[in-house]
Amino acid sequence: MEIIKYAGKSCVKCKTLERIFSMVDLPCEVQTIYVEDVGEPAFVAAGVNMMPTVIIKNGEEKIKLEGMITPKQLQEAIEKVNG
Repeated sequence: MEIIKYAGKSCVKCKTLERIFSMVDLPCEVQTIYVEDVGEPAFVAAGVNMMPTVIIKNGEEKIKLEGMITPKQLQEAIEKVNG
């Protein structure tokens, strides 16, 4: 399983998302990719249209969560992908 967070270093909502991650039992470490480090074209190529965006992948299964999410939404997405 892979959890990737697409964010901006000065994005307030992106920083708030860190607290959401701490409220959920995560099956793996979260990889964070910052737009400042990779550039906007890399975000567009990954299908990221807004920040923050969380992509949860497990093999062919993939869920994309955009904007502010709740711990429950994150937990449900992880469970669905883990199937």
